[in-house]
Amino acid sequence: FGFHYPQDQRYAFNPSRRGVMLAAAGGVLGASAAGTSAVRHTVPAKRLRPPGSRIEKDFLDACLRCGECMKACPTHGLQPSITQAGLEGFFTPVLVPRIGGCEEKCNNCGQVCPTGAIRKLPLEEKQYAIIGNATIEKNYCIAWEQGKLCLVCDEICPYDAIEFRVITDEKGTIQRPFVLEDKCVGCGQCEHACPVIGRAAIYVTPINEVRK
Repeated sequence: FGFHYPQDQRYAFNPSRRGVMLAAAGGVLGASAAGTSAVRHTVPAKRLRPPGSRIEKDFLDACLRCGECMKACPTHGLQPSITQAGLEGFFTPVLVPRIGGCEEKCNNCGQVCPTGAIRKLPLEEKQYAIIGNATIEKNYCIAWEQGKLCLVCDEICPYDAIEFRVITDEKGTIQRPFVLEDKCVGCGQCEHACPVIGRAAIYVTPINEVRK
């Protein structure tokens, strides 16, 4: 179970590409502008903000789209939003766990943010800055669907938010993973490490996020 998305320069944010990306995306996003007037009042399924981000309205008002937080992210998990946050959130930072999760002992993004859109979050407070919760897609999960033992998500989770329970069903008796929502902060380490090729069997959504 050694599958990981490579953490190399292909995923590193390069602010010099901003103009190219804006021009390329303008036509695509413009076509759907008429139906997105309520974007601030909805929570897109894959819009994961960095820990310490202010509430969405204040975040969007303060964020300069400068890319400093993305450059500072050691896992390259922070990426510029293209469609994840709607038109108003274009090019703002979102966490893409399949590329890289949020490290437990890192608060770089808040330290470099020039406007306070991402607060300078002390590491002691970070464990309470919930950016989402993980969900297991049983149809993709090796343990659930194939009846084979796979402990990767539990082994990688820094918050002890994955619990294995012995379950008996038509595939036999084997340990199966469960997410403990009261412990999960949505760091995405499990999604990044999931050995399933392509789409991960465990993924993070912004459900239960806590922002100030």
